Amino acid sequence: MDDLWESCDRDQSAYGLSDAQRQRLGLPHAPLSELPRELQQLLVRRWFHCLREKEAEAEAACQELWGDVAARPEIAELAANPLLLTAICIVYGENHKLPQDEFDLYDRIVNTVLFNRYEDQSSRAAAARSSLCVIAHGMHTGEGLGEPRDQPRPDATVDEIDRLLQHYQDHRPGTELHKLNARDTREELLSQSGLLLPQGDDRRAAFYHFTFQDFLAAERLYDLHAEKLADVFRRRGDFAEWRKALGLLYGALLHKRSTTDEAVRLLTEQIGELTDERLRLGIVLADCWRVLRGRGQTLHASVQQRFVEFCVSAVQRDTPLKERAELALALGRIGDPRVVDDLSDPAAFVDVAAGTYRVGDESIKKKFGDVASLTPEVFAITSPFLLSRFPVTNGQFARFVNAGGYDNRSLWDAVGWKWREQSKIVEPSYWRDAKWNGLTQPVVGVSWWEADAFCRWAKCRLPTEREWEAAASGPQGWVYPWADDWREGICNSDEGGLGVTTPVGIFPRSVAVCGAEDMAGNVWEWCSDWYDPKTEATHVLRGGSWNVNFTLVHAAFRYRNSPGIRYINLGFRVVGCVRTSD
Repeated sequence: MDDLWESCDRDQSAYGLSDAQRQRLGLPHAPLSELPRELQQLLVRRWFHCLREKEAEAEAACQELWGDVAARPEIAELAANPLLLTAICIVYGENHKLPQDEFDLYDRIVNTVLFNRYEDQSSRAAAARSSLCVIAHGMHTGEGLGEPRDQPRPDATVDEIDRLLQHYQDHRPGTELHKLNARDTREELLSQSGLLLPQGDDRRAAFYHFTFQDFLAAERLYDLHAEKLADVFRRRGDFAEWRKALGLLYGALLHKRSTTDEAVRLLTEQIGELTDERLRLGIVLADCWRVLRGRGQTLHASVQQRFVEFCVSAVQRDTPLKERAELALALGRIGDPRVVDDLSDPAAFVDVAAGTYRVGDESIKKKFGDVASLTPEVFAITSPFLLSRFPVTNGQFARFVNAGGYDNRSLWDAVGWKWREQSKIVEPSYWRDAKWNGLTQPVVGVSWWEADAFCRWAKCRLPTEREWEAAASGPQGWVYPWADDWREGICNSDEGGLGVTTPVGIFPRSVAVCGAEDMAGNVWEWCSDWYDPKTEATHVLRGGSWNVNFTLVHAAFRYRNSPGIRYINLGFRVVGCVRTSD
């Protein structure tokens, strides 16, 4: 009990206490939940309004920081935590911007937390960081415990922590850390560091956020293996749980070396070793390439081409979905040769042949209601037309945004323009959200009016729902673009479990007869028609999306929404005005 009270005395709050310790002391406990986005924004706003006298400057800082948080997934996942969001605000305030390098960002957040909790004790803060690196590395690798492991573990027993610290201290006599025994060091870290916390009872501990374990383990890996990093990548690169740590390890290499030569050489060598069986390593290397490009550096053209070919091959071979989606995102950042951003290029389209097509499905009408499908009929396409191969992507839509499409009155109908003016709309709803704004992901959060204005700008039009269904079901009148039977993992519907849009064109088994892709799942697609011509209140949506099940991605199923709705699963594709052939 004396040790417990000493621990409390060192930390004036109950922050570092385990559940068991709180119960023994009889302290009330109110755990902090993750902050929803609205409260994150409120915290940031109040932070800067307290620190800056001029309201305009405070609001500008708030908007800039929040834009960074939304656009960068590595920050967004930390911002839901009040302590870490406060640290992010402090880091931003130091230089009026956040580091673009992820390693540098974590480095500064860790220092901010430690130096504020070890105020006026810089040597103790540095010693605490060294200790945390040792613990994180041991939890990742098992080294220091005599128990080598392939995959990290998210927590450790206090006995394991003591063994890791003792092993380190035995090899580092005379340091600040060596002045305390392993047990005392562990207790101090749990009660004061703010980064390592008790879990559940007195006998286990974990880092405040797993990415801090990744970062600190990466720092220790660099210290131990700076001259043999290629071996670390070869050994760990095929494990999904190592992705973050290896990306941060590559950042450490760039951060700690005076030139990028070694970083370029490492990446070039690893790309040369990629095989069809090493998809996970490919994803890690894509992360590293992004870090390198953030430093203004690049790879030799032949190496880039080798990596592009690897990614395209993985996508077209219908490899495991999660890995395929990650590689396709990376390919989009590099430049996916399959996706044409300029919709004046006929290569962005496929031909839908002239002929007769069956549209409508009686079984859908019976199951979901009379208006859930067109009344079955034969629909004649008298002249072939061009349909975009994919839903419109963020990269394609960016051309409209950059061309001033939101400010060009001539591109909007009267009602749409009034809506845009009143709502002050200048871009899609999720345009700055990194989860949804990959260059080759379908643009989402676009209203019917935005889709219509884009079409006018691109000299295209939205398809009618009969055109859309004919293209999706083909001359055979199939239930789905590929056939009549549902197949597991064939498109991005709720069954895939991804919970997000995928880059276009990653489902090779679902391509329609006309060559169009992603016509089942991924995003609902606006059509030109009113859902009910008598009321003209809602427009037709087709194709289903990432968050609906297989019954709603049926080619005949029709849905609807108001033209001003901008949901996270709404996109569109276009009909072109120029044919590729006669």
